[in-house]
Amino acid sequence: MKRIMIIGASGSGKTTLARKLGKATDLPVIHIDPMFFYEGWVQRPRAETEQLIRDAIQAPEWIFEGNCSSTFDERADLADLIVVLELGKYRRVMRTLWRSLRYFKRTRPDMAPGCPERFDLGFHFGWVWGYDSHSKHKVEAFIARWENVKPILRVTSVAMARQFGRNPHRIIRQNVGRLSIEQPRTGL
Repeated sequence: MKRIMIIGASGSGKTTLARKLGKATDLPVIHIDPMFFYEGWVQRPRAETEQLIRDAIQAPEWIFEGNCSSTFDERADLADLIVVLELGKYRRVMRTLWRSLRYFKRTRPDMAPGCPERFDLGFHFGWVWGYDSHSKHKVEAFIARWENVKPILRVTSVAMARQFGRNPHRIIRQNVGRLSIEQPRTGL
């Protein structure tokens, strides 16, 4: 397994899981957040973000964490495993609030330089809380397109995420090995 794609709502634990998997597998971790922003929280043009993602996924090995639904299929086409984190909205909001407090006025290690963490109620209670309304359908449609093509691991609890981070090979065998996977399609 050389390429692992991790997606999920903000606060679901993508970054934490990617770091743990990186340590367990010695695969390099790619964080998507720096591809979205320039210094000072200035958002990059979407086409530029998408090109940065396309360039990054050409590497022979990676754990790529983050969303950007317009590039899901391109990443999935190259991934050996797709991990979808599906934790509840209360937990996700609590995690993003904690993250904002923990890194307040400092830039997180997985964020673009010069983007210090800030306390943004619109983000926590609009974007994170509203994920199920504005984005979950995109993830479900993505899963439906790929579920018989690539192994997909749906992580639905903190305990499962912790076990996967500690011993990914065992969790993959237990949960993904039962899937019947067809030959990968290309050009989706």
